[in-house]
Amino acid sequence: MSFCKSASLLLLVVALCGTPTTAAKNRMVNGVVANTGQYPYQVSLQSANTHFCGGSILKNRWVLTAAHCLDTVTTFVVVVGTTTLAPAGVTYQVEKYVKHPLYDSTTKIYDVAVVRTTTTIVYSMTIRPAILSLIPPMANSAGVVTGWGSTTFPTSPPTNQLKALSTKVLSQSDCQNRLLNSNIILQSTQICTFMSSSGACQADDSGPIAVVGLQYGIVSIPNCGQGLPDVYTSIPTVYSWIMTNTP
Repeated sequence: MSFCKSASLLLLVVALCGTPTTAAKNRMVNGVVANTGQYPYQVSLQSANTHFCGGSILKNRWVLTAAHCLDTVTTFVVVVGTTTLAPAGVTYQVEKYVKHPLYDSTTKIYDVAVVRTTTTIVYSMTIRPAILSLIPPMANSAGVVTGWGSTTFPTSPPTNQLKALSTKVLSQSDCQNRLLNSNIILQSTQICTFMSSSGACQADDSGPIAVVGLQYGIVSIPNCGQGLPDVYTSIPTVYSWIMTNTP
């Protein structure tokens, strides 16, 4: 994965990673269709030619995703460089994957994994690594989450077109208050976003969310715009583990 701290490169990242071309007012679930090359770090994890989770390019042999996406799958590939599932982009075989050792499938704490491809991912205008955030986003920051997830609720099959959704970062206390009547207990490794009647949905799982072009989260618990925040693994809390396990 590429990393940066300078303001000039941040401006470049914004241009590279983009923002939704129209205000996204619905779930993703009727989100905004992404333009070709607008989110070049986005990947599709596919098993038996079917999309099941998203992810982001980390380095030229590594992809970042959510651990829960790999709980039941045994064989899968990484597809990059596309905003459509059919026709697809460039496919890479998987050599191995590593889940965080403290990941818990019930609480979704430390819901992060890294996937190594068998060959080098070749970069282009539509294939680029994400840039990870080293610090958590501020409350009320505007974020962009991308994925091929369900476009209606109850769930529907993945959409063929990559979509993007504008959303707002919540403070930890605000998020926990909004989750009080659910069975979700916010963990120290998680952050939240919320927009009324908007949100990530099934098959958006493990997709990236970015603020000012920096990826700061991985979709962990999508709530499909049903009145609850979407919950993400916070990249700053697992950054050291990611770097250690992707030499």
